Amino acid sequence: MAKGTCMKKGLLGCAAFGILAGIALAGGGNGKSMSFAGSDKNATLPGQDRMLFVWDSSIPGDAQATEDLLDFAKKGKYTSLAIEASPVGYGASGALERYSEFVSAAKHKKLQVRALIGYGWFTVSPNAGLPDQPTSHHEGFFLVQGIVDSGLFHGLVDDSLPYAVTYAEGSQTKNNLWDNTQAAAEDYVTWLAGTKKILGEMPYYKCSPFWFDDEAKLSSLKLGLSPVGRSLASYEAEYADVRVLLAYRDRAWGPNGILHVTYADLKLGRTMIAVETADLGSADGFLTFAEEGQKRMEDELTLVRKALQVWPLFQGVAVHHYAAAKALKP
Repeated sequence: MAKGTCMKKGLLGCAAFGILAGIALAGGGNGKSMSFAGSDKNATLPGQDRMLFVWDSSIPGDAQATEDLLDFAKKGKYTSLAIEASPVGYGASGALERYSEFVSAAKHKKLQVRALIGYGWFTVSPNAGLPDQPTSHHEGFFLVQGIVDSGLFHGLVDDSLPYAVTYAEGSQTKNNLWDNTQAAAEDYVTWLAGTKKILGEMPYYKCSPFWFDDEAKLSSLKLGLSPVGRSLASYEAEYADVRVLLAYRDRAWGPNGILHVTYADLKLGRTMIAVETADLGSADGFLTFAEEGQKRMEDELTLVRKALQVWPLFQGVAVHHYAAAKALKP
């Protein structure tokens, strides 16, 4: 199954439940916006987080870049930053000092800083036997241990996902998750369990596409000692403190909107909802706010937060990612 369009899926896959059924029905039918008079469009509600992904590891240590990022975050009412932290995890020269200064500056602005990592091959066993396999669990666990040992971060945001693992087999390009589903899923759960064990009490934020709960090949997997088939999303929820759902859509309500594609996941555990801001091209414009701009994104995120504010497992929203978000039109 070709997954170049994996984020385009809009399957629900399970019945509505409780209050989320009301969310799905109340505004999803016509896709119209709801207005909240007097609301601050990008303010967080009590108990909700607003996280910004930052993939640029050169910012820590650069005074001007740090100031620009922190100013952007405060103006955008973000409460946390997830910053690419591989230099710390690998013990790069000077990284601990650079990131220590960055975390201190962010703390002064009342911003929580989480370590961000993401590489699909970290989810693969060293014994997987895939052609030209560049790395495996072992390197990923080493990286996570280094991040924990630094003592700098308020959690790990893990964007390592098995569908990102591709390899050549003869003249064909294979995808590990779709061509070796059972083995890839087993390896993924080993990655989740191992990462959580290393983190200990450090919060584990696990990025996940919304379709891990209803994709046919991933909806009834017997992994480890599980006696029954379960969705890959449910295995993630077993180990993650918070799942960060990559709900890449450009509207809150309506068929195939953010609320429509994510409400089933919210029963699995504490969840944040993330949106995309990068330019993915005109064909995939509905996956991102690159065309709509900042105001439209904030309007839609307000609808999401207001709709879910009474759902106790909803933890807030996230924006992917800083470089693209700051380039959005007003």
